[in-house]
Formats: sequence, structure tokens, C-alpha cells
Amino acid sequence: MDVKSYLSVEGGQVAVFDATNTTRQRRDMILNFGAVNDFKIFFIESVCDDPGVIASNIMSKIVYYLMNIHVQPRAIYLCRHGESQDNLQGRLGGDSGLSPRGRK
Repeated sequence: MDVKSYLSVEGGQVAVFDATNTTRQRRDMILNFGAVNDFKIFFIESVCDDPGVIASNIMSKIVYYLMNIHVQPRAIYLCRHGESQDNLQGRLGGDSGLSPRGRK
């Protein structure tokens, strides 16, 4: 699905570029895309090695943004996966199965 079409034609209101946009060139490309199409762009960046802190910071920023994006009441549902086998080993990302605690 094309992001421009989704936001300007299909009624979409939020798009997330889930990628490593860490270079100045890559961010300038995204900022230019937003400026040309009159979209508001912001980057969420976190440098931390504590998985609990990372999850908390990201969730709080996303919740704040979503809660302040509209003036009309609406429901917002957020979910997070249960604890994974990778989490038990201190790894983020990946595609491992859930731990016994994560299945509860």
C-alpha cells in the first residue's frame, strides 16, 4: 500500500515507517516527502540497552501522540506480545516463540 494514497485518499491518519532511518540522507528524504505532501513527520529515537526502559519510553511516546492527534473521542487499542524465548536471553527482535510466562 502506498503511504501517500493511504493518508491522503483512503482516510488513513497515522503511518509508521518501521525501518532504520538513521542517516541524515534517509531522514531528509522522509522529511521532504512530508513537506511536499503536507504531512507532519516526527522521529522516535531511543539509545538504551535496558529492554524495560526502551518499551516504556516508546509506548509512552506513542500513547501521547495518539491521544493528542484528534479532538473527537475514540478508542485506541495497544497490545504488546508476551515474554518470548529471546527476551529470556536478553535479545530484542527476532521471531522466537513465547516463553511459558509469555503464554499466560
